[in-house]
Amino acid sequence: LNKTLGEKYSYVGVGRDDGDNEGEYSAIFYLKDKYNVVDSGTFWLSETPAEVSYGWGSAYRRICNWVILENKYTNTQFVHINTHFDNASSEARRNSIGMILEKAKEFNDLPVVFSGDLNFIEKSLGYRDITADVLKDTKVLAKETMDTATFHNADPNAFKGIVLDYILIND
Repeated sequence: LNKTLGEKYSYVGVGRDDGDNEGEYSAIFYLKDKYNVVDSGTFWLSETPAEVSYGWGSAYRRICNWVILENKYTNTQFVHINTHFDNASSEARRNSIGMILEKAKEFNDLPVVFSGDLNFIEKSLGYRDITADVLKDTKVLAKETMDTATFHNADPNAFKGIVLDYILIND
């Protein structure tokens, strides 16, 4: 993605397997001409968030990246948080929800955009928990929306309507 987007974009984030460049990223890309990075960070979705680690029986190391971006023209700031929850461990997903909500609360004076592959479906307990208070689903808030699957396992017809990827905001 970095090569495809070219010189106009930069990103924040690290690889989940070594905290540098190994493994899956949950990178956040931004237009360099439009935004300045005010602050950013990464934490692992685990009992030891400051260390490269697995959490709560997860199949993979999972990370969360966040950034405060400032618009160069308006001086307005917002936060973007991005992650990919574990696919195997419901305990890992449940605890990850708590970590994400706590991180979002840290920025209570700024608009927060949270995006991620959360590996649970709409209307599930995990979905209800993450959208109960601090964060709201943009799909529900939008005047016009669509019902399009975000999971297809390489066969768009096999999993019609299954949504695992979300964009949530604080409102």
